Amino acid sequence: MNIYKKSLEELEAFPELTQIKIDLLPNCPPILSPKEAAFVCNVSEPTIQRMISGGILPVNSDREILKKDLVTYIKNHSLADIPLI
Repeated sequence: MNIYKKSLEELEAFPELTQIKIDLLPNCPPILSPKEAAFVCNVSEPTIQRMISGGILPVNSDREILKKDLVTYIKNHSLADIPLI
């Protein structure tokens, strides 16, 4: 049996767990400057600027980053859920 299918079945056995929302960036403001986003991601500000220029990280009209967009980026680029095998 696929390990992910088994995990999904186990998770479905406890539906209340799927309702829990975990804030990946607690105490983080809802709108961040590129400098703040760089600090949160532990990268340089020029790296954040390249991510913005490349369309990897969206910004608002004031060239600021929404917390929800940064969380989405972190979730989509995290290696924690990628199998090693």
